[in-house]
Amino acid sequence: MDESIPENLILPALIARLESVCSNVKAGYPATGLEDEIDVPAILVQLESLTELNRSGHRGLYQLQFLISLAVRTSEATTESLLQLSHQIRQALAPGTRLCPEARKLKLTETLFDIAPAHGHLSFADTGLQVETVLSP
Repeated sequence: MDESIPENLILPALIARLESVCSNVKAGYPATGLEDEIDVPAILVQLESLTELNRSGHRGLYQLQFLISLAVRTSEATTESLLQLSHQIRQALAPGTRLCPEARKLKLTETLFDIAPAHGHLSFADTGLQVETVLSP
């Protein structure tokens, strides 16, 4: 694994942190079309963007934007489950904590809920995570 690539450092640390909330964490998965294929509850993590903000010699400041989707099967307790697990994700990724030594800042966006109208379908809670990281070879 090339550790000079920001996502190669941040993604494993992010997955490890999210596994403290839910053991079923998948990286790089879109949420659509998974109704029959995924064990729930599940946390799906996608890297949405990677931006180099600044460079000073060999050191680079990068901003990574992730989408964290929490998926549960719709039932009577869907809203409560999504709220509880979303709160646990926010606690695990509390601003002021570091995912790894290279990660400098974490910023979470508001959580958006998408509750499926029929039982058995998947319902989601989506949260954006912005990570600033500094890398030097």
